Amino acid sequence: MSYLIERLDDLLTGPDKPLIKDAGRWYSTHELQGDIAKIQSDLAAAGVQPGDRILLSLPNSYTFAAAYMAVIGYGATVCPVNPEMPAYELRAFVNRCRPVYGIARGVHADELLNGESSLKNLFVADEKMQNFHWFVRSEGT
Repeated sequence: MSYLIERLDDLLTGPDKPLIKDAGRWYSTHELQGDIAKIQSDLAAAGVQPGDRILLSLPNSYTFAAAYMAVIGYGATVCPVNPEMPAYELRAFVNRCRPVYGIARGVHADELLNGESSLKNLFVADEKMQNFHWFVRSEGT
């Protein structure tokens, strides 16, 4: 799948041409490649290994597309979750899928890091999906 990411420049005539439109804004191939590289760098810094399961709990958006391509390009496995899923369904999904890391909206951060969750770290986006922060799960929480 990393071939897809490497070939993004070939999708259009140039890297600065519009590629994805989200919330009225166009993102270029160049922007997407930069965001994919940033997310992959953050995954590596957090200790993600190829083959690890990564929970994605994001709305249909540019951010989801960038995160999805970053995860598959990194060699990890995507476990997509509906971000509107009720907390009890989210817990059941996490218990079945057993993701080690997650990328989610802030509204799911507490739910995903508390209790019996398998997640070690969670990459959390603010409500505008523009700023991301790692939350590290403490042992015994």
